[in-house]
Amino acid sequence: MRVSCLLLTPAILCLACSSGSLGVTDQQQVEADLVGSWSQVVTAREEQQVMELTVSDTIVTGVGHWSGEAITGGNITVTGHITGSQVDLVLSRDDNTILPFSGHLASKNSLVGNFIGVDHPVSAQFKRVGVDPP
Repeated sequence: MRVSCLLLTPAILCLACSSGSLGVTDQQQVEADLVGSWSQVVTAREEQQVMELTVSDTIVTGVGHWSGEAITGGNITVTGHITGSQVDLVLSRDDNTILPFSGHLASKNSLVGNFIGVDHPVSAQFKRVGVDPP
Protein backbone atom coordinates (compact mmCIF):
# COMPACT_ATOMS: atom_id res chain seq x y z
CA MET A 1 0.00 0.00 0.00
CA ARG A 2 2.83 2.35 0.78
CA VAL A 3 4.23 1.96 -2.76
CA SER A 4 0.91 2.91 -4.38
CA CYS A 5 0.66 6.04 -2.21
CA LEU A 6 4.13 7.07 -3.30
CA LEU A 7 3.25 6.50 -6.92
CA LEU A 8 0.04 8.47 -6.62
CA THR A 9 1.67 11.52 -5.06
CA PRO A 10 3.45 12.69 -8.26
CA ALA A 11 0.30 11.99 -10.28
CA ILE A 12 -1.83 14.06 -7.91
CA LEU A 13 0.69 16.89 -7.99
CA CYS A 14 0.72 16.90 -11.81
CA LEU A 15 -3.07 16.85 -11.89
CA ALA A 16 -3.26 19.72 -9.44
CA CYS A 17 -0.86 21.76 -11.56
CA SER A 18 -2.69 21.14 -14.83
CA SER A 19 -6.23 21.48 -13.50
CA GLY A 20 -5.25 24.70 -11.78
CA SER A 21 -4.46 26.33 -15.11
CA LEU A 22 -7.02 29.08 -15.16
CA GLY A 23 -5.11 30.88 -17.85
CA VAL A 24 -3.92 34.43 -17.40
CA THR A 25 -5.38 35.67 -14.10
CA ASP A 26 -3.50 38.91 -13.40
CA GLN A 27 -5.51 41.85 -14.73
CA GLN A 28 -2.45 43.83 -15.85
CA GLN A 29 -1.15 40.80 -17.70
CA VAL A 30 -4.56 40.29 -19.35
CA GLU A 31 -4.49 43.94 -20.45
CA ALA A 32 -1.03 43.48 -21.99
CA ASP A 33 -1.69 40.08 -23.57
CA LEU A 34 -5.04 41.01 -25.14
CA VAL A 35 -3.47 43.63 -27.42
CA GLY A 36 -3.06 42.35 -30.99
CA SER A 37 -4.75 40.45 -33.78
CA TRP A 38 -7.18 37.63 -32.99
CA SER A 39 -8.99 35.18 -35.27
CA GLN A 40 -11.98 33.09 -34.27
CA VAL A 41 -11.46 29.33 -34.48
CA VAL A 42 -14.38 28.06 -36.56
CA THR A 43 -15.77 24.86 -37.99
CA ALA A 44 -17.46 24.58 -41.36
CA ARG A 45 -20.44 26.88 -41.96
CA GLU A 46 -19.65 29.22 -39.08
CA GLU A 47 -19.05 32.89 -39.59
CA GLN A 48 -15.56 34.00 -38.63
CA GLN A 49 -14.51 37.16 -36.85
CA VAL A 50 -10.97 38.55 -37.09
CA MET A 51 -10.16 41.56 -34.91
CA GLU A 52 -7.31 43.85 -33.93
CA LEU A 53 -7.62 44.82 -30.26
CA THR A 54 -6.09 47.64 -28.24
CA VAL A 55 -6.34 48.17 -24.49
CA SER A 56 -6.14 51.41 -22.54
CA ASP A 57 -6.29 50.76 -18.81
CA THR A 58 -9.22 48.29 -18.68
CA ILE A 59 -11.05 49.57 -21.80
CA VAL A 60 -10.86 47.40 -24.93
CA THR A 61 -11.43 48.77 -28.42
CA GLY A 62 -10.81 47.36 -31.84
CA VAL A 63 -11.77 46.88 -35.44
CA GLY A 64 -11.99 43.84 -37.60
CA HIS A 65 -13.68 41.90 -40.33
CA TRP A 66 -16.20 39.09 -40.41
CA SER A 67 -16.87 36.58 -43.19
CA GLY A 68 -18.99 33.56 -43.84
CA GLU A 69 -18.93 30.47 -46.01
CA ALA A 70 -21.20 31.83 -48.73
CA ILE A 71 -21.12 35.58 -47.98
CA THR A 72 -18.48 38.24 -48.33
CA GLY A 73 -18.86 39.59 -44.80
CA GLY A 74 -18.05 43.06 -43.59
CA ASN A 75 -16.54 45.20 -40.85
CA ILE A 76 -16.59 44.83 -37.07
CA THR A 77 -16.22 47.42 -34.33
CA VAL A 78 -15.18 46.03 -30.94
CA THR A 79 -15.76 47.62 -27.55
CA GLY A 80 -15.38 46.10 -24.12
CA HIS A 81 -13.64 46.01 -20.79
CA ILE A 82 -11.48 43.83 -18.56
CA THR A 83 -12.42 43.07 -14.97
CA GLY A 84 -9.81 40.96 -13.21
CA SER A 85 -9.24 38.06 -15.59
CA GLN A 86 -12.66 38.45 -17.24
CA VAL A 87 -12.81 39.87 -20.78
CA ASP A 88 -16.19 41.23 -21.92
CA LEU A 89 -16.46 42.35 -25.54
CA VAL A 90 -19.21 43.50 -27.85
CA LEU A 91 -18.59 42.82 -31.54
CA SER A 92 -20.81 45.13 -33.61
CA ARG A 93 -20.98 44.06 -37.23
CA ASP A 94 -21.99 46.29 -40.13
CA ASP A 95 -24.93 43.96 -40.90
CA ASN A 96 -26.47 45.16 -37.58
CA THR A 97 -25.54 41.95 -35.75
CA ILE A 98 -24.40 42.49 -32.16
CA LEU A 99 -22.30 39.70 -30.62
CA PRO A 100 -21.66 40.05 -26.88
CA PHE A 101 -18.71 37.88 -25.83
CA SER A 102 -17.59 36.98 -22.31
CA GLY A 103 -14.44 35.00 -21.66
CA HIS A 104 -10.84 34.89 -20.46
CA LEU A 105 -7.33 34.33 -21.75
CA ALA A 106 -6.59 30.63 -21.46
CA SER A 107 -3.04 31.60 -22.46
CA LYS A 108 -1.48 34.67 -24.02
CA ASN A 109 -2.43 33.21 -27.43
CA SER A 110 -5.90 31.81 -26.67
CA LEU A 111 -9.08 33.73 -25.79
CA VAL A 112 -11.95 31.42 -24.82
CA GLY A 113 -15.51 32.07 -23.72
CA ASN A 114 -19.05 32.38 -24.99
CA PHE A 115 -21.07 34.52 -27.32
CA ILE A 116 -24.05 35.39 -25.16
CA GLY A 117 -27.08 34.81 -27.37
CA VAL A 118 -30.76 35.38 -26.83
CA ASP A 119 -31.46 31.67 -26.40
CA HIS A 120 -28.24 30.26 -24.95
CA PRO A 121 -24.49 30.92 -24.82
CA VAL A 122 -22.44 29.63 -27.75
CA SER A 123 -18.83 28.70 -27.00
CA ALA A 124 -16.17 30.53 -28.96
CA GLN A 125 -12.41 30.53 -29.14
CA PHE A 126 -10.02 33.07 -30.64
CA LYS A 127 -6.36 32.44 -31.40
CA ARG A 128 -3.71 35.12 -31.71
CA VAL A 129 -2.95 35.68 -35.40
CA GLY A 130 0.57 34.99 -36.60
CA VAL A 131 1.66 32.97 -33.54
CA ASP A 132 2.30 29.26 -33.23
CA PRO A 133 -0.16 27.35 -31.01
CA PRO A 134 0.09 28.06 -27.26
